[in-house]
Amino acid sequence: MKDVSNEEQEGYTDLKQVATPGSNPASGYSRVYAKSDGKLYRLDSAGNEVVFLGATGPTGPTGPQGTTGPTGPQGLTGPTGPLGNVGGTGPKGTTGPTGPTGPTGPTGLTGPAGTTPPITQNNEGSFLIPPTGLLLQPHRLTLSGTYPISERATLQSTGRVFIWDALAEGPAGPSGSAGSTGPTGPGGTGGGGSGLKYTWKAATTDVDPGSGCIATDAGFFNYIRISKTDANGNNVDSFITTNFSRSNPMVIIQGVLNPVNFGFYMITSKVDDGTHFDLMVSQDEGATTGSFADNDAVTVQFVNTVATQYPNVTQPADPTGTTSTTGVMMGLGGTNWQFKPVISGNFLITVVGTMWNSSTAGDGVKAHVRVGTGTAPTNGAALAGSQYSPIVTYISPFRPAPKIPFCITVLVNEWPPGTLFWIDIALAAITGGTANIATMYLTVMEVP
Repeated sequence: MKDVSNEEQEGYTDLKQVATPGSNPASGYSRVYAKSDGKLYRLDSAGNEVVFLGATGPTGPTGPQGTTGPTGPQGLTGPTGPLGNVGGTGPKGTTGPTGPTGPTGPTGLTGPAGTTPPITQNNEGSFLIPPTGLLLQPHRLTLSGTYPISERATLQSTGRVFIWDALAEGPAGPSGSAGSTGPTGPGGTGGGGSGLKYTWKAATTDVDPGSGCIATDAGFFNYIRISKTDANGNNVDSFITTNFSRSNPMVIIQGVLNPVNFGFYMITSKVDDGTHFDLMVSQDEGATTGSFADNDAVTVQFVNTVATQYPNVTQPADPTGTTSTTGVMMGLGGTNWQFKPVISGNFLITVVGTMWNSSTAGDGVKAHVRVGTGTAPTNGAALAGSQYSPIVTYISPFRPAPKIPFCITVLVNEWPPGTLFWIDIALAAITGGTANIATMYLTVMEVP
């Protein structure tokens, strides 16, 4: 590098224009150069490039005015100015149409009653009676009242004025004599009981009693024949049949004109004879009073009885035991372990007996009550019917196992009345051996 420090030079120095000045000068130096943009620059060692500016020249002439730019957006609306003075009153408008009539106001209080001048003197000619305005034509009247004598009532009629003097009201006349007693009315019909209305017939043979009629056999003990149509013409077939739907009811026959004549009868069976029913009855002891004559009006009532039913049960023979561990039927329902509810369909079953297992110690027996309909299962048959009791179990630690008593009581609900069903014991061995039951008794009781 050539040292040109402190040298003086006249004239000018031509600098070649460069695109870039290259690398930065050494520390403590600056580089001056002309760039291709026609300007003179200085670059320091830190890489800072500064352009040399010449002195500002004079202001040039004003250029021509440019075209007007587009209108800018409308500015925000300014605040509302103060309220101006009130203008003068405008001319009066035309009268509007009349509005609808308002509701009627409440009625005012009633004023005190006025005094009506009484008429107390005989007069002839037409006159006006105050205050009614009633005009009476000429004829003779005798009128009375309590108008004070000191006052006068002036009435005007046909140009004439009449003076009416008040007279005191006379005493009441005597009461007339009492009239004679009228004739006694006809007697009413007898009371009689409630129920179906029928006409009693004295027929004693097995024949149709006729529409609206009821009859019986000789002796009044065996049959009652009753029409399916009552004395009022009503068909009572379904009504009578309904009374036999659960049990055989009691029939009550009572006189209408003589209610003291009646009879109570228990019905044991019913036969449909087309136009009438034949009812087999048994007369309750002391349950009749009086008798009925031919064509007597009677009432007939059917009363359902709620009697507890007990079957005639005998002790069955001991059934054959079983080695089944799942359980089989003992075949007791085919003997006399059968029952038919007649009223409620609810009945209580109680079975007592003894049970044991004839095999080794540790074997046992379990039993429960089953109920069903149709053909009763035989001894050793598969489980049938429905289980209605919990299972009673017994396991003996001894050999031979002793016999122990057992008792099963169960309430069966809502069996259809009139349906015959059987009762049986389901028995099973526990672990092994032969399960046995013996000396059994059954009690069945229908409850409400």
